Amino acid sequence: MEHVETISQLGPFQILGEDATIKAINIRKEGGEDDKKTVIDLTIEVVTGMGPVDYIDTGLRHFLWSTEGIVRNPLVGDVTYKGLITGCRIDLGGIKAAGVEAKKISISPRDSWRAALKMLLTWDPTGTEIATLSEMLQESYPFEIEGEAALRSDPEPAKGKGKANSQTVMTFHDASEDADDTSDTALARTAWRVVFEHKKASISLVQRNMHIGYNRAARLLELMEALGLVGPMQSSGSREILGTSAESA
Repeated sequence: MEHVETISQLGPFQILGEDATIKAINIRKEGGEDDKKTVIDLTIEVVTGMGPVDYIDTGLRHFLWSTEGIVRNPLVGDVTYKGLITGCRIDLGGIKAAGVEAKKISISPRDSWRAALKMLLTWDPTGTEIATLSEMLQESYPFEIEGEAALRSDPEPAKGKGKANSQTVMTFHDASEDADDTSDTALARTAWRVVFEHKKASISLVQRNMHIGYNRAARLLELMEALGLVGPMQSSGSREILGTSAESA
């Protein structure tokens, strides 16, 4: 059964504690004649873990890496994602900005579950930021980015991934989605141990740790709620943990 990961199903985009290299800087004007504003387009490259890759689609880790992620899949090249991540907060070498857009994300897999991400960051800079960033070109600096906004896709699909509409990120086949409700009950025990260990009950956490699709992760949390292990979903997307031990399920 084919399933489609959509923007409403994704957790926050986040890269913390890594160094990024500034590859290119472009300063331009946008807007009408009466309300033109200065915009900066900053191309960076950062090598990071699997969090940002899973944010785009959890199926990518099985597509771009070999078993256990020790080495990249030699039969697959880089992947370009055509979506847009809005509302990001960044800190690049001490330069902090909010309302940043991240787009044109290229994923180049590395060994040991690492990936080089090249992306275009766009925001309205101050004059000081423009001058400082120009001096930082081709250098590496500590980098953090957090995007709380939803991920939405452009009409153009990711390279090699077929058609996309206004809600499509990428389409993959997830065999776990074909399983019946009986196996969900057994899998819920494992999912509960993940939730209890991390002291957090969220769909994205279960997805990342169990390498399953969004729909099944959501079902497992609903089952945990029915069993009295977690509370109802809150506005933040998380749930209160009610179970008192890892073996409660």
